[in-house]
Amino acid sequence: MLEFKQFHQKIQNTVPRSILEKPVLRVHANTVEEVQEEAVNYFHVPVSDLHFEIERKTSRTSSHSKKFMVLVYPKDSNVDSDSEHRDEDSNENMKGSVHFRKGLGSILVLVVPPKENFEPISFEEAFSMLKRKNLSDNYDEPLLRKAVKEAAKEWVRIGSFSYNPVEDTSYTITYDSDEIVAYIEIFRSGPFGKDPSFNQMKDELKKDGVVLGIDEERLMELELRPVYGKSIEVARGTKVENGKNASVRIHDSVQKDFKNSKTKSIKKVILTAKKNEIVAEKKAATNGIRGETVKGKILLPKPGNDVTMSGNKNVIIIGDNTKAISKLDGSVKIEGNKIIVEELLIIDTSLSLETGDINFPGSVHIRGDISDDFTVTVGADLQVDGGIANSIVKVGGDLNVNRGIKGKGSAEIEVGGNLVTGFIEGANINVYKDCIVNQAIILSNVFAKGRVIAIADRGRIISSHITAGKDIFVRAVGSASGRGSVLEIKSLPELRKYYEKLQAQKIEKRKKLNKINLYLGVEDLHAVQKIIEREKANVDKEEISEKEKVIIDTVRKIKILQTELKRITEQSKVLAERLVQATSTSRLCVIQHLKTGTKISIDNAKLHIKNDMQHIVFYLKDDRIGVREYNNRLEGSILKEY
Repeated sequence: MLEFKQFHQKIQNTVPRSILEKPVLRVHANTVEEVQEEAVNYFHVPVSDLHFEIERKTSRTSSHSKKFMVLVYPKDSNVDSDSEHRDEDSNENMKGSVHFRKGLGSILVLVVPPKENFEPISFEEAFSMLKRKNLSDNYDEPLLRKAVKEAAKEWVRIGSFSYNPVEDTSYTITYDSDEIVAYIEIFRSGPFGKDPSFNQMKDELKKDGVVLGIDEERLMELELRPVYGKSIEVARGTKVENGKNASVRIHDSVQKDFKNSKTKSIKKVILTAKKNEIVAEKKAATNGIRGETVKGKILLPKPGNDVTMSGNKNVIIIGDNTKAISKLDGSVKIEGNKIIVEELLIIDTSLSLETGDINFPGSVHIRGDISDDFTVTVGADLQVDGGIANSIVKVGGDLNVNRGIKGKGSAEIEVGGNLVTGFIEGANINVYKDCIVNQAIILSNVFAKGRVIAIADRGRIISSHITAGKDIFVRAVGSASGRGSVLEIKSLPELRKYYEKLQAQKIEKRKKLNKINLYLGVEDLHAVQKIIEREKANVDKEEISEKEKVIIDTVRKIKILQTELKRITEQSKVLAERLVQATSTSRLCVIQHLKTGTKISIDNAKLHIKNDMQHIVFYLKDDRIGVREYNNRLEGSILKEY
């Protein structure tokens, strides 16, 4: 015989928590067999045609001696938890609506008048709903007719029933982790108990200590349209807002970046500073806003931290560390909380024989193109209003190219900061931070320690080798005619190179150790042991033979190799953990389509794409490449900063 606990576990995943209307049977029992026997006798159908739902344990104070109350109804009764509410909603939209509930021994009705130009709800419709609620045996017809006619939009008594407080609706109050939000879960009443009411729910909340933010409209709605077996938010306090740290930002008078909201393309320019003018300011830290739980507990915010603003040699900090003034006309940018102003060289034309190659320690603004066969070396930032052709360009800071880079297969671009450009074609690119491309990357090799971003409307990667240290975000990869691209994510590339170097050293030292061990036999080991014993006995070292000296030297080499191997192994383990941690958050996101033939690798895991794919994200999972659908909410949050 099954106990009810086992029975509950068996059916709880298959039975819906529904608002049960006629036909329905409530059974008080201790065993499954008791329930089944009574249900079969009542409905005259096999057990297999019945639904069972354990509603609640019977209270100790109940007049019933049985352990549980069970709801039973036929499977084909088409009971729908929302059907009553849908009827009411449709009525309210047209004819108004009618609602019934059981009060303290009273049957109550509330009739909502119709909308303008619609017929009122009829007595027959109201009676039909009353009948579905199993309340039609104890109502007063004249009272119901009067309530329907008046449609007073208030609860009116129309009948009575035998009231048993033990069968009243019960409630459970729960909270989120900070007690900012309170939820109520309603459990259905028995046939002789009260239904949910506004006052009862409000009293339950207050009894549990809820004093703030009670949503009375929600409680009124639950009184009209109860939702059973589901936690519903009914009160909300005030969430604490911690203070924001102080921050350093470029002053409003300095020219800012420009982003095209239609195409999502990004155009960056060198920010220019003027001598003796404010170029940056500090936004003060905030204290935050205090919160309050639904139980009235005050939550104090954590104040934001102050920061110290600093600058390079061309910046003066004034106003109690709140403003920065430039000493010269030049370029300005912020790194952390430090303002950097550099000399700015402006070239009004494209590079030519007249200008020659460029080698400048500060920032450079070229208002034309960098044509073929030039060498440009810039210590700070470089702004190119035109494009870059087949040249060598080395930039210590950021490189912003308005049009694009067309390198004819041999251009060499090295950037110490971020690269923002229109397109890249036939070039070799090495970027210390992020590489942001507004159009296509074609027939190029791109390496970026940060992210590679090509998400604008025309963002494509075609026949290129892309390596990123963090993430790759691209709108589309591949073309119908081009060869497949190679997309790699190698987190912390410098650290990875060092890790690979350690692995090579590990292999080399193991080979040496194995080679020495092959030549060092058991007899030699015995000889070493004898020598050690003689040394302990203070025997003159000259008595040690040449062969014995060689053996001792060999053993010392073995010990050194073993010590070095242990150090390399421990160091490799630490590095491997750091690399795994760094790669675990990396992803390769394709917003639109990915063509067949593309090769993907994340660390040591590889994947060859053999079928076209769309809206896809690749990530590392248990040393393999995992695949999931692109989620604009998840991935889009990362792209907001771009």
